[in-house]
Amino acid sequence: MLSLVMSVGLASVVLADEGEKGKEQVKNVAFHGKFETKLSEKKLPKPVPRFTYDSGLKFEYPDAVRGIYLTGHSAGNFRFKNLIKHVNQTELNAMVIDIKEDNGYITYKLPKDSPYYDASQNYISDPKAMLKRLEKEQIYPIARVVVFKDTHLAEKKPEWSFKENGKVWKNGKGDAFVNPFIKDVWKYNVEIAKEAAKLGFQEIQFDYVRFPEGFEKT
Repeated sequence: MLSLVMSVGLASVVLADEGEKGKEQVKNVAFHGKFETKLSEKKLPKPVPRFTYDSGLKFEYPDAVRGIYLTGHSAGNFRFKNLIKHVNQTELNAMVIDIKEDNGYITYKLPKDSPYYDASQNYISDPKAMLKRLEKEQIYPIARVVVFKDTHLAEKKPEWSFKENGKVWKNGKGDAFVNPFIKDVWKYNVEIAKEAAKLGFQEIQFDYVRFPEGFEKT
């Protein structure tokens, strides 16, 4: 077990007053504080377990991934064909596609008996057909899953979020986040990622794996 102690001292800066030459002012620009945290080493199993699923789709892994990012709307409307054309006319070879977007919504409709049905939207009406088209073009598909920035889940499960004055905390842009320390949140996002793998996505890009911006000011 490693114990880490940090101490921040009081810093004073001497500033010249422009109004009165030669007169000095002393202003405090920091505070004194001390906190301690304990770090422990955790050994990962060898090999690290991985989720694999044979969707029936076959993609060659590129020599180097050079991709573009598509929102659910772009992947689900007329822009998709134009973007495929753009990829084929350039050195691009991959698409990063929103499967769980910045507000916490899944970008394609799930069956009514799915535990994630209420979070699903019909932005991409036929994700399997979309992936079959990418297979035909050999454009490497990567699913983007936004993790802790999730207004939908925060409002549905306030106990998994952060609260201020009894209400779900939101930043200046109106975005809510869920608590990164809650393992149920981890499971929720991993299961959504598994669904993307079953569709045929070859990789998962987990995004917003962090605390919210603006949170430190509350």
